[in-house]
Amino acid sequence: FVGSSKDHREKLRADQWSLEKFGMTTTLRLQLGECAKLSGVDEAMEHLIRAVRFDKHHVFAAIEGLTYKQNKKGKFLITGGKAIWKGQDKKAAQEQINTWGISAFLKEAQHEVDAKGGMYDHIEFRHCERTEMPDLVRTTVWVDPAVTSTDHSDSMGIQADGIDEEGIIYRLFSWEGITSPEKAIRRAVLKAIELGSMSVGIETDQGGDTWQSVYSRVCEKILKELEATQEDIPEDERETISLPGFAQDKAGAGHGNKVHRGQQMLVDYENGMIVHVRGTHGQLEKSLGRFPRKPLDLADAAYWSWADLRERINPRDLYAFMEA
Repeated sequence: FVGSSKDHREKLRADQWSLEKFGMTTTLRLQLGECAKLSGVDEAMEHLIRAVRFDKHHVFAAIEGLTYKQNKKGKFLITGGKAIWKGQDKKAAQEQINTWGISAFLKEAQHEVDAKGGMYDHIEFRHCERTEMPDLVRTTVWVDPAVTSTDHSDSMGIQADGIDEEGIIYRLFSWEGITSPEKAIRRAVLKAIELGSMSVGIETDQGGDTWQSVYSRVCEKILKELEATQEDIPEDERETISLPGFAQDKAGAGHGNKVHRGQQMLVDYENGMIVHVRGTHGQLEKSLGRFPRKPLDLADAAYWSWADLRERINPRDLYAFMEA
């Protein structure tokens, strides 16, 4: 990049660094959109900006003749092609795939048009048996709720996941159906108890803070039921009964719309960082297969569980274990 004004040299130097790191199209889109408005940018620069932004024949793929494959661990690897962008070789392109995911790379760097079908159509899901799982360092359960349970209501979605020391997420339990809010939360709490999860999270865009009271009522009933099973056991021999705490977050709190949320989780699938544990995995894969077409509830619950384990959310409320 060459600028005719001294005042612009520092900015153009930063643009040059961006060009070498991210490639021409992304740099021009993010860095140079306003440069054409500034005085001192020479005719060659203005012509380049116009050519790239308005003439599709001047936009070239980062890797000419790109070929790639998905390995056994689910990662997408470049297997062939010629790098044609100055400052960006195939190693840099591979790093972008690892960071952005293959779908975003094909769109942003290769300029491929989105294929018809679901967002996850190209993913070969990784699977394992429950006995093949490593030790998990944390588990969580999330609910994408509906406020009613009529035949015309939205479905409820429940997703339980765990994460190991290597950062691999294991999808442990998936459920979707039309039921009452109380029954859905009960199902989630019982699953959390089974898995030893510290909390059950609920997306509270619909219903707001009323979910907290619903959760408390459900937990009180479960606690009484569990206490009743120990009535004939001497008090000093009874096991401590712990119930998971309540967590909540809202999509409106900076998470974006459902498609945006799905795209964030997609990167982990494209890098082989998510494994489906056989059992209820079919329901989840069916939901992801139609995404972003409705119903979206299970796919959205899967996002919240994923985001929790990736520490991308800050639940607005998290109560400690309820013990008896």
